[in-house]
Amino acid sequence: MAGGPTDFLRLYQELGLAPGASLDDLRRAYRRRVSELHPDRVGMSYSATMPGAAERLQQITALYGAATQFHRQHGRLPGSAAPPPRIVPNQGPPHETEPRPARGHARLAWFLMLIGLLIWFVWAPPWADNATDPDAVTDASTHATPNATLEVTEDDEDATQARAAAPVLRLGMSEDAVLAMQGEPVGRDQGRWDYGPSWISFDRKGNVDDWYSSALRPLKGATRHPASPAQAVEP
Repeated sequence: MAGGPTDFLRLYQELGLAPGASLDDLRRAYRRRVSELHPDRVGMSYSATMPGAAERLQQITALYGAATQFHRQHGRLPGSAAPPPRIVPNQGPPHETEPRPARGHARLAWFLMLIGLLIWFVWAPPWADNATDPDAVTDASTHATPNATLEVTEDDEDATQARAAAPVLRLGMSEDAVLAMQGEPVGRDQGRWDYGPSWISFDRKGNVDDWYSSALRPLKGATRHPASPAQAVEP
């Protein structure tokens, strides 16, 4: 793609936007442009009427992802004015600092700290904490370790079972099952449900026969494309 994935000016030109557009304007224009360049919108004459539309759709999708990532990092879209600097009220000049304590006060503080440490060593020596019953320590360590290990093992098993029970998009799934799993689509058109750049298609009986899960808005429980018959039988 000419200009690389950061050629945001080309993205604005494709979507008919100015560089200072808002994030909502970018989203609406992107969805509208995707619907115009989508293969199912122009039927069998897609290649003849709009040559290179597939490559343009791929480029726009990549640029749109880069623009939204830029917005998450900087709080604005590329080409928009940066927000004004934050002003902290009641802040003095930079050169003003707190006065340092006098040297005599620092020496007095160190002297008092040494006196406190000396009293602590005399009345509560640290080695007194080690005078514990060795049998009690052995018994506590013996009973604590197996219980902790058992608790971690049970949590791991629960997490594994939860992942195994998660719904998975598969070929032959009914429309009702897809609706319960993926939610209401953005649009429906002749056996095809659109979820932004992702989509799911159905056969005449209303069962899933193909899908595409985009990285910009991935489908729930789905690979990027359905596995081929050869891949499905692999161990």
